[in-house]
Amino acid sequence: MRSIALIIRALFNHSSLKLWLIGLAFLFLIPLLVPGKVPESYNDFNVESHAIPLKNILSGGPPRDGIPALLNPQFVPTNQVDFLSDQDRVLGSLRSQVAKAYPIMILNWHEIVNDTLDGKPVLITYCPLCGTGLGFTRKIDGRIFTFGVSGLLYQVMC
Repeated sequence: MRSIALIIRALFNHSSLKLWLIGLAFLFLIPLLVPGKVPESYNDFNVESHAIPLKNILSGGPPRDGIPALLNPQFVPTNQVDFLSDQDRVLGSLRSQVAKAYPIMILNWHEIVNDTLDGKPVLITYCPLCGTGLGFTRKIDGRIFTFGVSGLLYQVMC
């Protein structure tokens, strides 16, 4: 056993091997430090009753509401928009005769917009990881909900 320790010490005294071993140890530590691991607290959500396997929920990096959702977005008429070019993408929403455009450059930073469209509470969501956006109603069983960013990922296949 002592001979193995002497061999390891002799190898570790070699500077290039020392750097290689430190690099290897660092590679094993990276998964513990970056997003993608299973969150221990699920960002303080109650997950006692769940419909999906908890092992499939991963940390997205930021904490709950670490990416601020927009609660009262302000809009300007199209002829007054001076911060978008013709090439900039927007997520459009139309209800009855009311249309709104949510610039992707803003959705990249907020991901969720709690808004109203034609007097109806709506939720606009955007995932910068896979470039998709969806709209939902915020009224469920007569109650209007306000949504935020969970900081968690489920089945992200980007």
